[in-house]
Amino acid sequence: MGNPWLDHVKQVKKAHPKKSLKELLQAAKKTYKKVGKAEHKSKKSKPSKKSKPSRKSRKSRKSRKSRK
Repeated sequence: MGNPWLDHVKQVKKAHPKKSLKELLQAAKKTYKKVGKAEHKSKKSKPSKKSKPSRKSRKSRKSRKSRK
């Protein structure tokens, strides 16, 4: 058994052999039911780190000559 989505697309293709791939995928999308992991476990959020004050960029700093 392979990928469940691809297996479903193959089944739809057998049922509608003359349809284009685009039409097959659209039809398969309507009838596909997800299998497998139904519930997602919620991840515990990590405590946020305190943000450091941003440093000035080189362009915004004054040159040594202009400081005097």
